[in-house]
Amino acid sequence: MTAEQGVVVFQLGDEEYAITVERVREVVKADRITRVPGAPAYVRGIINLRGRVVPVIDLRQRLGLDARPVERPRIMVVEDGAALVGMLVDRASEVLRVRPGQLQPPDEVLQGDENSRFVEAVANLDGRLVVVLRPGELLAREDRQAVADIVAS
Repeated sequence: MTAEQGVVVFQLGDEEYAITVERVREVVKADRITRVPGAPAYVRGIINLRGRVVPVIDLRQRLGLDARPVERPRIMVVEDGAALVGMLVDRASEVLRVRPGQLQPPDEVLQGDENSRFVEAVANLDGRLVVVLRPGELLAREDRQAVADIVAS
């Protein structure tokens, strides 16, 4: 990110994460998610978004966070190339403008970790740290076709 960037901030437990605003199509209630047999474990299921079938990822599970019941979870619908992917989050909280100087690449300690590919940057907002995710990396390449097949069936 080289210019001021808008990000949509959301929460998973006590932590704050974000995705660039250009990638977020909308945030909807997680009312009805249909489970799909044979889907990868972190794929919660599919939703009908105004006639379009959209796979939903359990972001908490995908990031290796503890499972926790959430009173009113939300689905953040994100563009992933030509596809839409829903990401189950605890709460979408705000849209922020982040200056380039507030963004830092992931620390070297994180870069060797398998999950480091999910992290695009860390926004340091006057001591408030928000992890900016790469949504395209959250759905594993090997699982893309499986999800596409599920959506097409």
